Amino acid sequence: MARLPDTTKWRDISAGNIQKVSSDITIPNAVPFSINLLFDKVIGEAISREGTNIIGSQLSAGNPCLGLFQHLDSVAASNKLFAVFGTSIYDVISGAAVATSLTASADANFATFLNTTIMLNGSEKRGYTAAGGWFATGGALDIDGAPSGAKFPIEFKDRVYAAVTDQLYYTNTPTG
Repeated sequence: MARLPDTTKWRDISAGNIQKVSSDITIPNAVPFSINLLFDKVIGEAISREGTNIIGSQLSAGNPCLGLFQHLDSVAASNKLFAVFGTSIYDVISGAAVATSLTASADANFATFLNTTIMLNGSEKRGYTAAGGWFATGGALDIDGAPSGAKFPIEFKDRVYAAVTDQLYYTNTPTG
């Protein structure tokens, strides 16, 4: 009996997602991963899944969003979602303004380290802990010590880094 050459049989999976399959063997019309997309409404087009809505209530009318951040705490019940509109930081779920008097046009940049979230926008510095709320001085990251004009905080290898114009600043490595 003649031997058939090595063959690969593919099923048409163009209307679905392929996950946990090596990219070397997936077919060209497959989508490796998608969330909130539908592929069976209009053939050949990915359409956003219906059902998006405002979380809670409208936070600020007519102001652009200047920052959005998820505070992740070691205690999951203390996790928060914050948004900056106009001159205030809002708790997105409750809809309450939790910090005010920020510069109205400055983009807010966030980072979390040691269960403390730091917000820098080049003009103001704020810190947040689940136990103490938002504050402008002190805290585990010593908000007062952040350089004037600092932006873009990021945690990397147990230090918090921030940029000021053409310089990069970083904190000491925590000892406790």
